[in-house]
Formats: sequence, structure tokens, C-alpha cells
Amino acid sequence: MPDLGDVRKIAVVGSGIMGTGICSACLLGGYEVVLCDIDSTALKNSRDSIESVLKALETEDGFRAYVSSNPFLGHFSSVDFAELKANRKKVGVMAEGCTADEIMGHLVCEVDLQKAVSNVDFVIEAVSEKLDLKQEVFRQLSEFTLSHTVCASNTSTLPVSKIGKLSRRPENVIGMHFHGFTQTFNRLVEIMGGEKTARKSLETGKAVGQSLPSVSGERLVVVLDKEAEGFIANRIAAPASIYSTWFLDQAMEQGITFEQLHAAGRDMRGIDYVGLDTALNGSISYHENLSSDFSPSKTLVELVKQGKLGRKTGQGMYEWDESGNAIIKETKVEEKTLNFLKEYADPELALATRLNEACRLLEMGVVKGCGVITEVERIGESHEGIFVLGSEKYKEWAEKLEATAEKIGKPYLKPCEMMRSGRFKDYP
Repeated sequence: MPDLGDVRKIAVVGSGIMGTGICSACLLGGYEVVLCDIDSTALKNSRDSIESVLKALETEDGFRAYVSSNPFLGHFSSVDFAELKANRKKVGVMAEGCTADEIMGHLVCEVDLQKAVSNVDFVIEAVSEKLDLKQEVFRQLSEFTLSHTVCASNTSTLPVSKIGKLSRRPENVIGMHFHGFTQTFNRLVEIMGGEKTARKSLETGKAVGQSLPSVSGERLVVVLDKEAEGFIANRIAAPASIYSTWFLDQAMEQGITFEQLHAAGRDMRGIDYVGLDTALNGSISYHENLSSDFSPSKTLVELVKQGKLGRKTGQGMYEWDESGNAIIKETKVEEKTLNFLKEYADPELALATRLNEACRLLEMGVVKGCGVITEVERIGESHEGIFVLGSEKYKEWAEKLEATAEKIGKPYLKPCEMMRSGRFKDYP
């Protein structure tokens, strides 16, 4: 394990929702941090968001108000605040008495990439999920950084070797995906090497990940055994989008609104919260790198074309107020909506696709056992794991996937051999 004394200064490139959260976690970890973005307005907004999180961690009232205002953090409202503030793994340097203002003093915002990364030990890239953009960033990083600097991509869908293709130091390039919306609260970090990644770079990435505090507790940092298109948590969730894309477009074609779908229990705020453009880029990336069956939703493409990107623009599938809260309209569920859901909604289909993709990762050698995937799901998704859920239903689910793949013309959904046979049950 590398000595983390070698990593004192971190640069985060990209100040969107992910970059902002990663930056917050790095600051709480006690690092000097440079946040870089070509958009000075985005940088200011990110800095304000980071400060609001740190301020919220200073007092119990501030913390309660912060988590209650976020629809994805409500379950933190009952935590023991005194215990939280005393726990170094949960609030980092705040447990040692550092104030938000003192911590913010260790943050520098910079629009010039060369200035931002020229004297740092570790870089985390969090720009848009576009291969050509990431490749150009990593080409420049290899020119501007010190020879020992490890450069990590927070990609969720792209292989590391492709991202680092233009880098002069591909041995320093790793994938490092932070799972979840806000890295002050989420715990899961997954790390992946490319064809030329040095073992020391992976070890440094793992050590940095484990050093970052989270309100939820100690980080789970998993290093994948083999490079792939995407990491465990995102990859096993991704195939469900093949059907949900088809489902959403069918609903729109039949005149069923977003409000109707929400009223009927189809909560889509998560995708709006992250950004419809981000979701679209992810779909395009899987479409280009994994399977053409991941073609983007026509509905999603049209919303992005109209500039309706979700929370960041105030409108997407939902309308959002100035405080960043979705405006939920009280709507009675119409009969045609109920009929549509009765015909097309299948709560077990998403579970079946998860099991199938998890089995694919085992077949590919991305991980060597079910236990790793189960632990990723437990920490990243807060449930017991798809292998447990599917151990008795895999045959039924395999038939369901066969029928669905034929119905909507998406062969990627067909069950792989390991799922169909139940051979996954032989893995630890």
C-alpha cells in the first residue's frame, strides 16, 4: 500500500454534480484541493454547494435541515449527530475540530487546466461522459502533471484503456468511479485499471479512496480484476434501461404524461436530479461501446434538444423550484395509465436484467466471485444482493428475459449461459 504522505494535493477536473461531491469528500479528507472547470460560473456554483455541505456538518440544526431538504438523504435525519461529529471516518478533519471556513481555505478554484494540475499528486477527472472529451483531457494531463501523478477518471461506462489512449503516461491512468449523487454521504468507490496501468497506480487510487470520509461510514473500495465497459454497480443496473427506454417511449406515444407516471408510482426524479444530458451521454456511451441495444430514448433525446435537462435548468421530466426541489403535482391516475402499466410494467424485469448482467461480469472475469458483487450492492444500493434474490427464481427470470428480448427486439437482454444454468450458485 502506498504511503498516503505521497498524496497531499488533489485536483478535481469538472465541477458538475459529481465533481462537486468528490471535491467535498477530498476536502473533508484533509487534502489540499484544486477544483478546475473552464466555466467560471459553474466553478462559483460548485464552490457555494461545497460550502453549504460543510456548513451543514457544523451544527445539528444545519445538518437536519440539509438532509431533510434533499429527497435522497431523508434517511439520515435520525443519525446521532454527536457520534457523527466525533467519527473521523464520517466527517474527516471536522472530527479534529476544523471548521467549514478553515476547510474551505484549502480549496482553490481554477479555470486553467495547466495551472490546476501542474503541482498535484492525484487528479480525479469528472467531465461529461464523452470519450473524445475525456481522451483530450487525459492527453493534456499527461503533459501538465508531474511524473508521479496518478490520473483517475470518474467514468461510469468507458474502458480505461480508451480514455488513456492519448496519454503519454498510460501507466498512471486509472478508472475511479464514485457511486451515488453526493460523495459526502455515499460510500462506494470502484477502481479499474487499463491495459498499461501500473499496479502502484491502482494501489494509490485504492488508498486515496479509503482515506475519504463519508457520513455513512467507512468507504468500500473495490478494485476490479479485469477492465470492462463500466464498473459493477452501474453495469449491473444498466441493462434495465434498455426496457425502461422502450417503456418510456411507448408511454409518451400513447399520451401518458410524466405526471401520470409519477402519480402511478414511477418516480423518475433521480434521472432529473443528475441531469438528462448526463443520462443521455451514458446511454450513447453504452450504445457505442457495449451494444447497439442501448440506443437512447427518443423522449430523452428530445428533452435534451429542447434544453430541458432536469434540476440544473429547472425543467426536465419534472419542474424544479429555485431551491432545487422537484415540484410534484397532485394528479389522479387515469384509467389508460393503469391499463398501460398493467400491460407493460413488470417489477421483476429489472431484477432479472441485474442478475443476468452480474452473471456476465462473472463470465468475463471482471470479478471472481458473487461475494464482491453482493457487497457492492449492499453498500452502493442498500439491498441484500441480486444473487440472493435470484437464487430461486433464475429459471423464471431467464424465460422472462427471453420473451422480452423477442418482444422489443433487443437481443442483449437474452440470458447468458451462467444465468440460464444457475451456475453462478457455484461461485463464492
